Amino acid sequence: MGTTTLLTLQARLQSAMGDDRGVYTDKYLDAINSAIRQIYPNLARKVDNTELITGNILPPFNWTSTTALQFYTSPSGTLTKTTTAGKTRNGETSAYVLASGADDGIVLDSNSYPRLLDLMDKQITLKCWAYPQTADDAFLDIITTDNAGTDTTKSSTTACPAGAFTLLEIEDYEIPDDIVRIRIKLRVHTTAKYVYFDLPRLTGRDIREYLLPYDFQNGNVRQVYIQSTSYSDDACDDLHPLFYEQPEWAVVTDGVYKYLKLPPLSGERRIGLIGDCPLETLSSGTDPISLDGEKIDLLIAYAAYLLYEMKMGTVSALDVSRYERLTAYWFAKYQRLLSQHAQGIPPSTFKIGYDD
Repeated sequence: MGTTTLLTLQARLQSAMGDDRGVYTDKYLDAINSAIRQIYPNLARKVDNTELITGNILPPFNWTSTTALQFYTSPSGTLTKTTTAGKTRNGETSAYVLASGADDGIVLDSNSYPRLLDLMDKQITLKCWAYPQTADDAFLDIITTDNAGTDTTKSSTTACPAGAFTLLEIEDYEIPDDIVRIRIKLRVHTTAKYVYFDLPRLTGRDIREYLLPYDFQNGNVRQVYIQSTSYSDDACDDLHPLFYEQPEWAVVTDGVYKYLKLPPLSGERRIGLIGDCPLETLSSGTDPISLDGEKIDLLIAYAAYLLYEMKMGTVSALDVSRYERLTAYWFAKYQRLLSQHAQGIPPSTFKIGYDD
C-alpha cells in the first residue's frame, strides 16, 4: 500500500466541502483524525510482527516517537529509532545510541517496568545483538539493588568487532533474593561513539504474558504463530524463521497495557503476530498515512460527514436543515463506498481463554 500526506487529505476534504479559500483550519485536521479513529477497522494498517520471543521477560522496542522508547530511559546523548537495512538484526528496528560521556546508554528499570522483579532468586541469561562503531565498546549491564541499598553490577565481557553485529551475553547469572530494584542497561563505553542495539532478551523463568508491540496496543491481534524450526543455537537468532505452530492464545490487559497470553513454551523462539491497527494519527502537513487510491475517497467521505456534523451546532437555525441534508448525504456516500473499499479483516487463528 502506498502513502498519502496530510496536505493531500486536507486539499481533498476542502474540495469536497466546496471551500476554495486555500486556508486550512484545525477543524479539517480534527475531522481527518477523528475519521481515522472511528473508521477503524474498516480502514486499517495491517501489521506483521515477529519481535516477541518465547521466555523473554523484557518488553519489545515500543517507540513512542523516533527518539523515545516506552519504559526505557533515554541516554544523555542521542537515541534514534533505526530501520536501515544492515543496522537491524532480528527486530524491525534497532536503537541507535550515541554516547554523551563515558558509559552512556539506555536503561530498563523495575521502577518503570515492575515485572522485572519477578527475576528475584532466579538464574537468568541476558543477550543482545550490538553493532558498535568502535571495537569492544558495547556492553550489557545487570544492576541490582538489595534491601540495604547496595548496588551490584554484572557486565558482559563479549568481544565485539567494529562495524558488525555481535551477540553480547551474560549467561547463568544468579539474581539475589533480597533485591528491591533491578536495571538492565545497554551501554556504550566511549563518549561520542555510537552502538546500534537490537532487541534484547532476558530468559530464566516461565513467562506466560508478553507485552504486545506498540501497534497492537491500539489494534487487534488476529493470528499467532510460533517458530517451529531453526538452525541457530538460539532459534530466535534465525534471520528467516519459519512459523507453522499455532498455539492457544488470548489477549489480556492490566488496565493500561495489553499482553499476549500463551501457555508455557520451551526455548527462545520467535512469536509471529498478524493483525491490524488504526491508521496513523496526523499532525503536520508532510505526515504520511498508509492509504492510497480509492480508499482515500472512503476516508474523505467520512471526514466530510463528521465536519458537517460538527458545523451543525454552530450555524443559524435557518441553516440547520441544509447541514442536516449534507450530513446525511456524506454519511450515505460513506456507506456506499464502504461496501467497495473497506479492508478485509484477517481471519483469527485458534484463540481461547484458559486457566493458569
